[in-house]
Amino acid sequence: MRIKVKAFGDLKNKLGNEKIIEIKDTSTVEALFSKLAIMTRTYKKGYLGNHKVGSGLAVLINGKNMDTLEKPRILKDGDIVELIPFTVGG
Repeated sequence: MRIKVKAFGDLKNKLGNEKIIEIKDTSTVEALFSKLAIMTRTYKKGYLGNHKVGSGLAVLINGKNMDTLEKPRILKDGDIVELIPFTVGG
């Protein structure tokens, strides 16, 4: 299945502004993070780039904070995942 990933802040430099990622059907958001960690060359578990998922990185799935979604957080074809580092400002 195909998931659209939108990255902001310094993650945009590593992933690009918007990217389509192919993952297996019934994959969880955590499986997507594993794939993105490889793409960003992140080797520290629970991180994407320099940002800790949850406390240093907001993750929205179809516009909803992933922390408010029931577990397991299974992705569906066409979902949009946004990665917003808390250090992004304006």
